[in-house]
Amino acid sequence: VINATLIRQNADNSNVEETQAYQKRLSDVKKQIKRSVFMEQKLNEKVTTQRLRKAYDDYVDKQGTRQETRARHILVDKKKTAEEIIAKLNDGAAFARLAKEYSTGPSSGRGGDLGYFTKDDMVKSFAEAAFNVAPGKYTKQPVKTKFGWHVIKVEDRRKQEPASFDEIRSTLASQERREALNAMLDKWRK
Repeated sequence: VINATLIRQNADNSNVEETQAYQKRLSDVKKQIKRSVFMEQKLNEKVTTQRLRKAYDDYVDKQGTRQETRARHILVDKKKTAEEIIAKLNDGAAFARLAKEYSTGPSSGRGGDLGYFTKDDMVKSFAEAAFNVAPGKYTKQPVKTKFGWHVIKVEDRRKQEPASFDEIRSTLASQERREALNAMLDKWRK
């Protein structure tokens, strides 16, 4: 702060504003400000609340209400090991304890808890198995993925509602401004 104050004081007491270098930079900055304010005005004319509401409605139509599943899993290298774990679960063993003991996945420390996810969040075979098991149940056969063999227990299932307009307004505004800018530039090019 002190350095900035000293520089400002000395610059204010100089004749730098009369130099050609100062005048050139001032001219360049004025041009930049002019372009920036012009584009801001144009984009503000295009990106209205009505347009944002339409973009939100499109988002809701596309997003819809999606199912989420909360599951735990135990990841192992061999199918035989996964089958042994299923046998222990059938005998009443606690899933979280077996996950901590056997799982090679990063969620093992949390008892295999993966939290909530949608079908699109997981690899296909894992997602299909998880979404076909009722809450409170586990897969009766090991599930193969590129990561290894899984035993999956579904804890809960819920519907994921689309985000509210206020929650994603800034994201929608950024997308709409980008689209409006591209449309204006295309029109001007033509």
